[in-house]
Amino acid sequence: MSEAYVLGQRIRKVNIDYGLAARVNAEVAEENLKRELRVRKKPISGLGGHPEIQPDVKSEKSLRYKLDEWDDTYIRDQIHWIWHFNNSLQPYAMMSAADFYGIVKQIRRDWIQGLDEQREEAKAAMDKLMSSFQKGFQKWRYTCPFLLNTRISYCINKDNYFESMITHHFKSQDKAIIKQYIAEIPQYYNNRGIEVILSEARGERLMQALFDTNDDPANIISNLEFITQRTPDKIMLQVPVPTSWEDSRKKKRNRVLTMNYKPEDLSGLFEIRLDEMPGTKGYCRGVIIQEGDSL
Repeated sequence: MSEAYVLGQRIRKVNIDYGLAARVNAEVAEENLKRELRVRKKPISGLGGHPEIQPDVKSEKSLRYKLDEWDDTYIRDQIHWIWHFNNSLQPYAMMSAADFYGIVKQIRRDWIQGLDEQREEAKAAMDKLMSSFQKGFQKWRYTCPFLLNTRISYCINKDNYFESMITHHFKSQDKAIIKQYIAEIPQYYNNRGIEVILSEARGERLMQALFDTNDDPANIISNLEFITQRTPDKIMLQVPVPTSWEDSRKKKRNRVLTMNYKPEDLSGLFEIRLDEMPGTKGYCRGVIIQEGDSL
């Protein structure tokens, strides 16, 4: 409550909310972002994704990926898979989260922009990639996720518990494909929907680092919808919550990025998880990566 004066004379007391304009602007900005992310139009010929959102590939290198042949005979932890690829499976590299997202963009680009033959190849590549998720889950169920060669290292800054290092192709024999990013990883309790993550600035930066992309939130969501055939409320990021997260991040600094693609009768969720190391075992795939439009 403050007093209003006219020519030095006190006439009345008025209520002045000095923070009102800032709050209204913040609410408008938040609503605009939510409106941008709430695109729910008909999928492209049954393959998912938003037809009005074209894949953003101009700002990044043009890469092509070739998947190895699927083999679900073995499950290993990340360290043993890396060793196996470095010593026995050249020229393939263990797939990273960056590779996964790059493959998704390649498939979607070929599907949207390609001729009939390219579209058929894109559909076959999509089936080949996602069937490995499904087959692995069917064989191993909850005990075995899809492992990626993306390592997360917590507490790289003693003054900021959230600041973490994200390394794609950790310990790869081919040093040229190793990439590192620094990003804050908040403590997301339970599963957090991808739209909620991407509605926050640091969540957007985190997902861009995990996928090695400059894509904006709308494109990231659309690409994940396309490949998973799931709506955004079924696409989750999970950072497992220990009893004391600060203490746990210091003692167990390393995490491995994994994915779970659950059937419709078992929640239907597509989960991107930061699982503990050592201890998390799973199956994976190899890729050959090459710059250019063909491989």
